[in-house]
Amino acid sequence: MAVALDVTLANDIPGLPEALHVTKLGLGTAIKVLDGSLICHPKVVAHFRRVAETKGIPHQMELLTAGGTDAGAIQKLHGGIPAFTLSIPCRYIHTVNETVHKTDVQASIDLLARWIENAHEGDYAYE
Repeated sequence: MAVALDVTLANDIPGLPEALHVTKLGLGTAIKVLDGSLICHPKVVAHFRRVAETKGIPHQMELLTAGGTDAGAIQKLHGGIPAFTLSIPCRYIHTVNETVHKTDVQASIDLLARWIENAHEGDYAYE
């Protein structure tokens, strides 16, 4: 399986409708459900979410209709590999003013570390 780490859109800026926010700064790491390159393996998404909730790690769900990460390409290898992306919300992405919130970065670190400790408990088989 593959886990990609990346940033994602935090469009919670004045004047932009809430439906376009994707994520918001300061609300925790982003557990990706899908982006323009992949649909994350539902069992992996559920496992990350369960770990976050059990360990009290701030998180938000990410539905990004554009963009992509390396997980999208990896997912298509060898007939399909369970793939997932853990994202850090970021304002002004791909500019010199990229901005993240330090608690979102820490939540991403914490969730990845706790998931690694529990990864062997996951059943990611396709059914």
